[in-house]
Amino acid sequence: MPLWLGVILIRLSLFFKTLSSSKGYSLRSGTSLSYTRAREVVLAKFRAIGVDTSGIGLHSLRIGGASAALNSGVPDHVIKNHGRWKSDSAKDLYCRENLRRQLLATSRIGL
Repeated sequence: MPLWLGVILIRLSLFFKTLSSSKGYSLRSGTSLSYTRAREVVLAKFRAIGVDTSGIGLHSLRIGGASAALNSGVPDHVIKNHGRWKSDSAKDLYCRENLRRQLLATSRIGL
């Protein structure tokens, strides 16, 4: 995923906050927003910049944002706190390392 798309995902995820109930989403202002409408808004924003939205859902915001942060060097504990994950294993389900980061260990030891 390009870094610019990760930044957009993070900004969109900050726009929404998950409610503790099954009622959907709410804006930071407290105004309620259904899951369907939130998804429509997000997908419309992506389509407006030419992104294929066939494989994108609202959960993509968490995965894309966490992955972009990880691959940009944001410390794990910051990603964990921002994503509201209580365990490292929960955070790790959302963080997808790019190839450059996966090869970092071997390149640092000269392999």
